[in-house]
Amino acid sequence: MAPEIIFGRKYEGAKVDIFASAVILFIMLLQRPPYECAHPQQNPHYEMLAAGRADLFWQAHEASPPPNPLSAEFKDLFEKMQTLNPSKRPSVAEIISHPWMNGPTASQQEIRAEFSERKKQLDAILKEQRDQKKSERAGRKSSDVTMRGDGGKETIYNAEFWANLEMEEIDYEDCAQTATKFFTTCEENGPIFIDVLGYLDEKKMEHQVPKDQWKLKYSFKDAKYNGEDVQVTVYISKIADRNIKCVEFVRTKGYQQAFSEHYRDLAQKLEMYRDATYVYE
Repeated sequence: MAPEIIFGRKYEGAKVDIFASAVILFIMLLQRPPYECAHPQQNPHYEMLAAGRADLFWQAHEASPPPNPLSAEFKDLFEKMQTLNPSKRPSVAEIISHPWMNGPTASQQEIRAEFSERKKQLDAILKEQRDQKKSERAGRKSSDVTMRGDGGKETIYNAEFWANLEMEEIDYEDCAQTATKFFTTCEENGPIFIDVLGYLDEKKMEHQVPKDQWKLKYSFKDAKYNGEDVQVTVYISKIADRNIKCVEFVRTKGYQQAFSEHYRDLAQKLEMYRDATYVYE
């Protein structure tokens, strides 16, 4: 978001787009954003740019991994597009004629080779992460656990209880990734629910005992925003024709921001199960 928008001032759409384009270009090259917020008094990285100390800005970024030395031409273009004063930002015509925009470009063959190598490296990293998570889950079974639900009533969750729950099968194409959903290759569902129940018990959140499906309903008080109850349902579903499952948290009532913050906290407890990725085909 451009500084003039942050400050609530009148702005020109084209100048704001130029500013945003520089941020996107930076991310494409360095695989990370240049700063968290373009506020010269609240973000040290953008403060360096706004104060005319771009040298310090580049020193800070070039010291961070992955090493990716940038040309002087790119730095010059980026700095101009990120100018605090919108009237001093270059026009589209000036950007197109800039030396960096007219420098050497990679061929299609070179681009394919580069991205093929990147994919190999990424696949190796993801496989290592999956193997580590499977190792962390090793030995975790649907063991007996007693929890309070349905108004304080104690329920024993054991192998017999889990065996009576049915899992819905859903089509892969209907299960696109969302912010409160993840995919897993975990063979047993019990450990996932046990960890969710443990979190709910720790936070003193009431839940309803699952009846016949892998579906868990619970609620919590939104103490941060409006004091109302937030109701959530957790589903574990099997993806048709694939050896993965979908674990989805759905807000059925309450404030969205409170639900999102709650999910981010709970998701950390379930990270070992997140070992599959949705890829639309």
